[in-house]
Amino acid sequence: MRSFRAQLFIGAAITSLGVAGLASAQTAAPAAPTETIELEEIVVTAQKRSERLLDVPMSVSVTTGEQLLSAGISSTGDLGQISPGLVTVNNGLSFTPAVRGISSVGTSPGDETNVSLYLDDVYMGAPLAGLFDLKDIQRVEVLKGPQGTLFGRNATGGAVRIVTLAPSFTPRAEVSAGYGFDFKEVKLGAYATGALADNVAGSLNLYYTNNDGYIKGVAGNQGKRCGVNETFSTRGKLLFNLGDDLDVTLAADYSNRHDNALFALSPHNRQNGNRGNSAAVIAGPFEYAGGTQPIVDVEGGGGGIDANWQANDYLTVRSISAYRTVDGYYQTDTDRTNLPIGALVLPQYQDTFSQEFNFSGPGDDRLSWIAGLFYYHSKAGNPSFASYSGMPPTAPSSRTIATR
Repeated sequence: MRSFRAQLFIGAAITSLGVAGLASAQTAAPAAPTETIELEEIVVTAQKRSERLLDVPMSVSVTTGEQLLSAGISSTGDLGQISPGLVTVNNGLSFTPAVRGISSVGTSPGDETNVSLYLDDVYMGAPLAGLFDLKDIQRVEVLKGPQGTLFGRNATGGAVRIVTLAPSFTPRAEVSAGYGFDFKEVKLGAYATGALADNVAGSLNLYYTNNDGYIKGVAGNQGKRCGVNETFSTRGKLLFNLGDDLDVTLAADYSNRHDNALFALSPHNRQNGNRGNSAAVIAGPFEYAGGTQPIVDVEGGGGGIDANWQANDYLTVRSISAYRTVDGYYQTDTDRTNLPIGALVLPQYQDTFSQEFNFSGPGDDRLSWIAGLFYYHSKAGNPSFASYSGMPPTAPSSRTIATR
């Protein structure tokens, strides 16, 4: 076998030399004309103005909506798969991303991550609202490194900016559907945009997903499934062109997510203080043995007004007003076994209002400038806190959304 390989290699080398000699003996053919390849320009707003990505003096990773679709990225929790330096983390109900290792772990009401999350330039201050589906997306910009100059104190690690599609006066509609046989997963989506009047365009996005769960119940949960994800979300926009120098966009969105996979967990390597108890059943991988029904419910939404006014050739004024609200409810088994030892039931809420004004000059001159004002008000809390010992609840004691 060794001699055969050697002969084959030598033969290939001789053949290559022969071809090279023949090529050198021939008269050189005239060079083909060089083709000009034009690269598509990527326009971002990482510095709160429209600029070519090549002109932005910072580290920015940009992913288009088409790239998200082809990569199968369907939520903010998946963005770490395609953006180098970004790690997306769920800490309980909260979404706490990390950029270049900079992150935060606070999940109490009112806590905010130090990697800012923006949706259409609206600051998503509540980590509770950070995990959502990515539909009708134009692009996602990940700004790496401190961004305090333009994005404030809550961007010491970086910023994640999600830009959705603007309404178009050209009619367009898309419908998508998918089905997964293993867990009976259903995904349905629809998007439509078009002109509603001479100077008004609208868009509407709908998305729904549901599955039977990928975590098998054991012990008292025999025959039940966990890891169930049921999500409904919608977003609508109205664009008003009020002249050549003024346009106003009204936007509203709503989402309702039920996903108990976060609390259908088993101890790492089956390490649990109750493993010495003969009555304790500790679940294995993709199993759940808890004595409490795991629940993770998050409901939220908001609305806003985005107005752009080109005052003159030297001044552009932008106003962004937004109100957002989110409510969370979770219930978890704290000992991770079938024993009636402990459980936790905790509702949480956060309401925010923000108002931002940006004043900027032309960006193509030797001197470019931007100034702004930002107001932010947040109200958050845990209306109740229930820790159980003995016999924890197997069903929700209360599913009432957190009261203010």
